[in-house]
Amino acid sequence: MKARKLDDQTPPPPKAKELSQYSYWPAGIPALITLAIAFIQAGPQSGMFAYRLIADASLAGFWLMAMTGVGWPLARNLTAPFLLRLVTAAALGTGIVSLLILGLGLAGWLNRITAWLILFAGIAAGAYWLWKWRQNLASLSSTATPSERFSSTPWNWLWLLITPFLGLSMVGAIVPPGLLWQDEPAGYDVAEYHLQVPREWYEAHKITPLNHNVFSYMPMNVEMHDLLAMHLRGGPWAGMYLAQFIHVAVMALAVLAAAGVAAALSDKPWAAPLAGIAMGVVPWITSLAPIAYNEGGLMLFSTLAIGWTLIARDWRGWMIAGAMAGLACGVKLTAAPMVVVSIAVAWIAVSIFRPRAMSTASPSHPTTSSPHLVLNIAIFVLTSIALFSPWLIRNEIWAGNPVFPEAMEFLGKDHFSDAQVQRWRTAYLPTELEKKPTERLATAWQRIAIDWRYGYLFLPLTLAAIVLLRDRRATFLAILLGLHLIIWLTFTHLQGRFYILAIPIGAIMIGIVREKQWPYIAASLIAATAIISFLIHNQRYSIVRDMAEKGVLGAEYLKWIVYLRSDFDLEKLPRDRPIILAGDAQAFDYSNIPMTRLKYRTVFDVPAPDTGDWLEKWTGGAHGTILVFPGELLRLKKSYINLPTPEENTLKTQPPYTLEK
Repeated sequence: MKARKLDDQTPPPPKAKELSQYSYWPAGIPALITLAIAFIQAGPQSGMFAYRLIADASLAGFWLMAMTGVGWPLARNLTAPFLLRLVTAAALGTGIVSLLILGLGLAGWLNRITAWLILFAGIAAGAYWLWKWRQNLASLSSTATPSERFSSTPWNWLWLLITPFLGLSMVGAIVPPGLLWQDEPAGYDVAEYHLQVPREWYEAHKITPLNHNVFSYMPMNVEMHDLLAMHLRGGPWAGMYLAQFIHVAVMALAVLAAAGVAAALSDKPWAAPLAGIAMGVVPWITSLAPIAYNEGGLMLFSTLAIGWTLIARDWRGWMIAGAMAGLACGVKLTAAPMVVVSIAVAWIAVSIFRPRAMSTASPSHPTTSSPHLVLNIAIFVLTSIALFSPWLIRNEIWAGNPVFPEAMEFLGKDHFSDAQVQRWRTAYLPTELEKKPTERLATAWQRIAIDWRYGYLFLPLTLAAIVLLRDRRATFLAILLGLHLIIWLTFTHLQGRFYILAIPIGAIMIGIVREKQWPYIAASLIAATAIISFLIHNQRYSIVRDMAEKGVLGAEYLKWIVYLRSDFDLEKLPRDRPIILAGDAQAFDYSNIPMTRLKYRTVFDVPAPDTGDWLEKWTGGAHGTILVFPGELLRLKKSYINLPTPEENTLKTQPPYTLEK
């Protein structure tokens, strides 16, 4: 078959008999399998799942259509396979709408009306482009890669391996935040800031700095859509399920992004499905997808940033890559070193150590030769800064430090004291037991190499792909993996979740290996990983069945969560006095108490114990009913420095109690 020209902007329409080769696999089969698994897993809560499917999952589908509609005009003419263009459009739309919500929220113009206008405008745009697509089927068909021609290759049946995990993720999205997992990722961060900060902005009708919650200063490209969900559904707790379904959709896009990049880099029919399933069955994906975290956005934008630097034919491709990198920085500050800096350094290293053109077995990449590379990297970096700048400008105005609460020693600490700066800094460093290089490597072995959440076989498969691939693309991706490991070992507090960008990188490499026997070996090992992963997740999802029997998946679950950890009955608390939390920052769980009455501080916002009573530090001198959590105070005392608390012996013996002040 004649090689497809990647730089053809307007390929000639195929002949009529050729169109049948491009027919797309009906979505009914995987959809039915996914729903069947989901309903079986939901068990006694099948009715609740069906309701959430109609009320929230369907709305998440319209959200996805809207985001794609917003981004498609920017992606439709890019030189890439249709799958990659489609995912790029959805990602661009997601990022554009995130920044739009930020602007509207800062101005105080975000409300239910504007939220629905955003969604309707995106859906209308998506419907228009879908109609245009139907009118131009020939153009779509002629740009399809072998991996996208579902009727022409049996490799696409591998996608069925992902359906159980999509079903599990959808069931997980109906579980109240904070209950699904008891290990990392636990739900504490969700109830403390991923959903709590948007909840406070929703109630305030404006995006404002929260000096009692330092995480409000973080970039929140994903959480902007959580805020949008709250406005669409008319409340924080009505919108939280939609937020979780949106994160499932974003994680699914990240998996498709890896598949799309592999399809663009290889003409082999197994490239896209092998890359997609290699990523989709890794347990981390299912663990993170149904929780209202931001890792889905980080993986989506980062995968596309990496992929577009690999396939860019001119400055436009590098600009798209830079836009994705900037949007990734708007999800997490760690994307600055792990995406923007690492990509630039990796390509420079490739140009130095492998200056020759890539292997003739793969498409050439003229834009990676000097002096084009220097110019393209400059375009990439400047575009990433431009897309990240709204968050930098916001923080500069709010705190006088564009990356607050990072770099406080150099750029300004705003309302933080020196002791609070030290508390923040040490909280994100390895513990005393992990400071030696040998101990850090041992930790990496435990939390990455042999952690079940990386799927046991996935990383060895990635290493095998590195050995088998012999071109500059593989060198670039291998250098990226190494740089991410160095950053993980040097600048993080060694949580396994912080290395998850290795998953899409490894998946792409697994997909583009060209050896004839490779897809059979890789698919077999990935299938084995899928079986092991599903069995483990199925056991972990037993909490859904347990909660179903207790009837706590309905509207009363939040009160049950608070009661479970404290014995406090929220219904019996005074309704005419402020409620002040000392030790607990999971304020999202207090659903029946508006923020006009609820007061709390995260552990980083509590002043240092230099003078005054410890309780005064936690309450800020506020008067009302104080809920004291000795067990939580003891945990925080052991984990953070310069923290005001009572004596340790007192904390060990006291259950949660209330004070009137």
